[in-house]
Amino acid sequence: MSSKPKIIFWGTSELGVPVLDLLLQNGYPIIGVISAPDAIAGRGQKQTQASAISQFATQHNLPLFQPETLRKNDDFFQTLIDLKADLGILVAYGKLIPERFITLFPKGIINLHPSLLPKYRGPSPLQTAILNGDTQTGLSLMLLDQEMDHGEILAQAKQVIEPTDTTATLSLKLARAGAELLIKILPDYLADKITPQPQDHTQATISKIINKLDGQLDWTKTTAQILNQIRAFTPWPGTYTKLQCKILKIIKARAATPTDIGLRFHCADGEILAEEVQLEGKKKMTGDEFLRGYKHLLNK
Repeated sequence: MSSKPKIIFWGTSELGVPVLDLLLQNGYPIIGVISAPDAIAGRGQKQTQASAISQFATQHNLPLFQPETLRKNDDFFQTLIDLKADLGILVAYGKLIPERFITLFPKGIINLHPSLLPKYRGPSPLQTAILNGDTQTGLSLMLLDQEMDHGEILAQAKQVIEPTDTTATLSLKLARAGAELLIKILPDYLADKITPQPQDHTQATISKIINKLDGQLDWTKTTAQILNQIRAFTPWPGTYTKLQCKILKIIKARAATPTDIGLRFHCADGEILAEEVQLEGKKKMTGDEFLRGYKHLLNK
């Protein structure tokens, strides 16, 4: 293509913001942004919360679309036909894209997936990598098809997982790295100088859907497993333990040393020191603050 393509961006979470921002900085015309409808939030479920991508689109005066559904949505399908986009870019949109939408884009839809595909397909690749104690992950730029994270690969990049990384910090690193890699490879892809490579589907692994119950800590696990769980589930769903029918969230922790004084919990092979916690109905506090005000909850 001799000129820059007309792009429609699909995304919902903050993972897509660095990508959309860098596309704009590099002069790519964004003719539409598609994001999830505003979520219901707040006490009494009376407030709505726009997604990070919706907020970005509004701030930058980009055409914003928030369809409730894509399946059997002929009106929205016609809207996309009329826009005549050349290329789609998708980052953490949160919904499956029906095949007829994919075929509207002459250059396809490029999806940024935060793992080295075919490893960790599915909804929780970063959480799974941290839970498993991996020291390395990465990102894949792939062409969307009808199967989950199944499409052909355009480019990949590796990313070290630091011992202090949480899903939140790792997401941001991969979003920035993914944005830079996309900008780097787009000219060659658009000029048909990149041959998409099929994945080795025999090596595929699938990550699971995470729910709030996954955040409960099991103190029969090792220190490493407990700390990985805390890092993996930051910021969501968080990790917690039960103290006399009260829920105590463990927000930040590390392996305890023999000389540490503070809020400690026994694991299978040692102890963790809880540095930041939150008792249900209370504000966040340090472990020391918890011991001063609520030590009685630790007594069985």
